[in-house]
Amino acid sequence: MELKRIPLNKAWHFKQSTSLNDGSTAEFLPVSQFPTVAHIDLLHHGLIKDPYIDCNELETLWVNDADWTYKTTFTSPSTTSSSYSHAALIFDGLDTIVSVYLNNKLILESKNMHRAYHVDVTDTLVEEKAGENVLELRFKNAPQYGRSELKRIGYKGNGTDVHFGGPERLFVRKAQYHWGWDWGPAVNTCGPWKDVWLETYNSRISDFVVRQQVSDDLKVAELKITGGVAGDCKGVVIQVTDPSGKMVIEKELALSEDSLFEGSLLVKEDLQLWYPFLYGLSPLYTISAKLPGADVQTRKIGLRRLRLLQNDLQEAPGTSFLFEINNIRMFCGGSCWIPGDFMLPRMTRERYEDWLMLAKSGNQTMIRIWGGGIVESDHFYEICDREGILVWQDFLFACGDYPTSPDFISEVKAEDEGHLKRVGHHASMYSPIWLRLEALHSFSAIVNYADLD
Repeated sequence: MELKRIPLNKAWHFKQSTSLNDGSTAEFLPVSQFPTVAHIDLLHHGLIKDPYIDCNELETLWVNDADWTYKTTFTSPSTTSSSYSHAALIFDGLDTIVSVYLNNKLILESKNMHRAYHVDVTDTLVEEKAGENVLELRFKNAPQYGRSELKRIGYKGNGTDVHFGGPERLFVRKAQYHWGWDWGPAVNTCGPWKDVWLETYNSRISDFVVRQQVSDDLKVAELKITGGVAGDCKGVVIQVTDPSGKMVIEKELALSEDSLFEGSLLVKEDLQLWYPFLYGLSPLYTISAKLPGADVQTRKIGLRRLRLLQNDLQEAPGTSFLFEINNIRMFCGGSCWIPGDFMLPRMTRERYEDWLMLAKSGNQTMIRIWGGGIVESDHFYEICDREGILVWQDFLFACGDYPTSPDFISEVKAEDEGHLKRVGHHASMYSPIWLRLEALHSFSAIVNYADLD
């Protein structure tokens, strides 16, 4: 049986599970769209004014401090039309402090807006003829959680090291601009901000990662392939097709005893290199991993030699800071990107396309994604790959001294590993700048969080 993904984007309802604003929205109402967040649904039902207009932000601040519940129902996949051994719920993003229940059973707790989850529910789904499954997402408000974490871990800043929002935001793995910034209101959203899926399969590919290295003479590209398999399989077929669609490599990689695969492939003939748009064309290769009859995953990549040159200066202390693409030193003029909306589910591929094409029309070679926002939608990086726009991606920290307690660091590590697996293959991505994470670790030595129990 081939892997199937069913979007769970219908029949969602929401309500407030606290009593703020005189118990507004105490009963379930249909959502306006899916994915969604509470502000979008309240606007849809005319229960709040647009916080972007006039001083409406002040009248809607209660939404930030409320708890919200989202609920839907769905039928179990038919076992007569297909035979599967595993079923899972996939949550691409939950904003932010949430307990997830399926048929009144707790299946997930998350405290991180930036993480995706794959949860096995094979034994939790109701039988096909026994009725519908009930999926409930019970969200707690992020500001209150942040204050409790601040108290638990302890904050040793000096009182002048948090700009925009209170210090509690530093303790929540959530887009930091939601606390308000010098360019926007405090709209602290809450809800299922990315897609939710029901997945059924017998075998599936997991953590399919492609990395590349182009030789100094630009004649050979090495593709490093890694991944894993869940289910009963002996190997994975890797295929590489060039920008014209011609297959240039096909190779089967065997699985280890731990059901992992890895390999190295060389692309030698008629290498088509990827360049930023002011320096050349931006062709893309397609790399596929296949479990015949079970699962296929693909990655689009551009082959390029991209380096950061930091050479000692001859007549001054310090080093250079210069990017080089395919042995050509380049000028990285561009902009700083903040999220396009406080209510992120309103961002569409069309909106990304309009803004990025506007940047390109102004000859902007590189876009820096600011760390107070998010690691962007796949749409963002796909458009940048296609259009030849480089991306400098911050890790998600901004304007504050973050805690480095062991549990906080563990959560950040899992978060960043997920980001790198999801977007690290994109040709447009300069390997994410580690400066912010290093700054986080260096602060540990100053305030000595690691010594806290």
